Amino acid sequence: MFDAPEYSGEHQLFTDGTVSLPFVGSLRLQGLTLTQAETLIANRLSRILRRPFTTIRLLEARPISLAVTGEVYSPGAYTFSLEETNGVPTVTKAIQLAQGIRLTADIRNIQIQRRNPLTNQVDERFEVDLWALLSEGDLSQDVILEDGDSIVIPQATNLNYEEVNVLAYANISPEQMTVNVVGEVEAPGAVQVKPNTPLHQALLAAGGFTNRARKKEVILIRLNPDGTVTQREIDVDFAQAIDSEGNPPLRPFDTIVVGRSNFAKVTDALDRALSSVARVIGVLSIFGL
Repeated sequence: MFDAPEYSGEHQLFTDGTVSLPFVGSLRLQGLTLTQAETLIANRLSRILRRPFTTIRLLEARPISLAVTGEVYSPGAYTFSLEETNGVPTVTKAIQLAQGIRLTADIRNIQIQRRNPLTNQVDERFEVDLWALLSEGDLSQDVILEDGDSIVIPQATNLNYEEVNVLAYANISPEQMTVNVVGEVEAPGAVQVKPNTPLHQALLAAGGFTNRARKKEVILIRLNPDGTVTQREIDVDFAQAIDSEGNPPLRPFDTIVVGRSNFAKVTDALDRALSSVARVIGVLSIFGL
C-alpha cells in the first residue's frame, strides 16, 4: 500500500482462497488475477482511505494437492509446487507425477472431480479426452487443474492395439518397463524395454534363443491388475507383426519362459545317466572291483 505502511505487509492466502487484511477483514481472492485482486482490495480500502493505490506481488506459490487414481503406475495423493510443473498444473503433468499411464487406460473418458473449497464436497465433474490431444493436438483437453482436484482414469473395456502403440510412446507413458525372460535365451533375466514392446522384441533383447531352445513356442505368464495370474502358450513366428495372439504387446513384469527342445531334454537325460554310471564305476574302482 503506497504511503500507508500500516496497511502494507506480507499476507498468506489460505487454502479456501481467502486472505485476511488489517482494517479490511477477510477477502476471497480465489480465481482472480493479481490485477483483479489489486482492484478488489483497493475498492474495499476506499471505504476508509481516499484513492488508495495498491500493488500485489506473489512471493511464493502455495503447493497444490491432487489425487490421481485408476490406470496409472503409482496412484495416490500428490502435493507439489508450481515449479515442478513449470507453473501450470495440467492433467498430463499430474499423470507424469503418478509415474505414467498404463496401456490399459481409457484415455478418452478421464474424469476430473472438482471440490468446493468451502464444503470440501465434489460439486463439479467433467471429462477429458486425451486421445484427442494425442491424435489431433487438441490442447484444450490438457485441462489446467486446481488445488483439491481428483483425476480418475478408468480401465478400457476394449483395447485398440494401434491406439495402444501411440499411447506407449506418448510423454504420459513411462519411458521403460521391466519384463522377465527366463530359460533358454542367451541373457536370461530382467530386461528393460519400452512400454508396449511386443514379445518377439523382448526375446531378441534377451539375446535370442540358445541352440538348446524350443523355438516353436514360448510361455507367457502375466500378473493381472486384479491379482490373478494367467499363463498361455504362444507360437513363435518372427515374421508375425504385433498381434494380441501371435506377438502380443507386453505389460510390466510379464514373464516369458523359453523351454528346452526335445533334443536338449534327451541329451540332458543321457548326460545325467552317464554321470551316474561314471560315479558307480568310480566307486567300484576304489574298492578294486
